[in-house]
Amino acid sequence: MGVLATIIAILSVWLGIAGSWHFDAPTGPAIVAMAVVFFMIAIGVTTFKQQGID
Repeated sequence: MGVLATIIAILSVWLGIAGSWHFDAPTGPAIVAMAVVFFMIAIGVTTFKQQGID
């Protein structure tokens, strides 16, 4: 689980910096926005698994 968290964090930073550069936005909020996107994906996957929807 620690390895997965590390991978998600690295992806959040990398995609946040890339998005910041592409959209000319502040870097910090872009990184946080990417982390929120990954968090929402995790919530969705967990909800579907709990409901038995594969």
